[in-house]
Amino acid sequence: MNKMFPINQEENSIKLYNYLESIKNNLKHEFVFLFDADRTLCEQDTSRLFNELTNIDLSRIKQGFKENGYTYSAFLANAEIYNELDLEAFISNCKIIANQIPLYEGVKELFDELSDYADIWIITAGLKEIWNQILQLNNLSKNMLIGGIREEFNDFIIGKVEKGIICDFLKKQNKTVIAFGDSDVDTLMMLKADHAVIVVNHRNNWDLIENLKSHKSLFQISFKDYIHPNIIRTTFKDIIQDIFK
Repeated sequence: MNKMFPINQEENSIKLYNYLESIKNNLKHEFVFLFDADRTLCEQDTSRLFNELTNIDLSRIKQGFKENGYTYSAFLANAEIYNELDLEAFISNCKIIANQIPLYEGVKELFDELSDYADIWIITAGLKEIWNQILQLNNLSKNMLIGGIREEFNDFIIGKVEKGIICDFLKKQNKTVIAFGDSDVDTLMMLKADHAVIVVNHRNNWDLIENLKSHKSLFQISFKDYIHPNIIRTTFKDIIQDIFK
């Protein structure tokens, strides 16, 4: 058992909440844009690419989520697999993957535009170090990145519940939250947000879409052939105008 990570959901939530309290004074604006990372800011699942590069046994990861769903115990078991890897090799392989990842069209431009009047938080349940490298490569590292896989970098884990906690925390700071995501891991974050933006993924968001149909302000961005019916379509370029028009 990884001794640094909390042993249960309650302890993990407390550690995450304490972290959020420690950084809340960094919030400068009324608006906060929350972004999932993999398959939301880019087409790829960077963790899957890392697993293929390092020959991690995917069956161990899949089995954990199959048996436990998107629960804390499943995300903890997932993190423990990555903590078995040598840290130096882990970081090196994260850099290799990061160099292979193009952001979706319009993402960088959106971040640049938002910088004057909104805070940007990227929340990943995947490999934070990969996204740290991606943001650096795109000159976007000034934006907040929250994730937790390696004990050397964080003492909490990010999963479905934690994404919801983050959004709820921001709402309690009287922030207007716009959340972007692609899967059920993002459900709670997007449900609590003032505006939610689905980024169509390779599975057409089958595990997310039903959970969000009642959302009062729902949009979609699609780079695929598939478009969800009866949901406003936008782009990363046009989303600000479409939300606030």
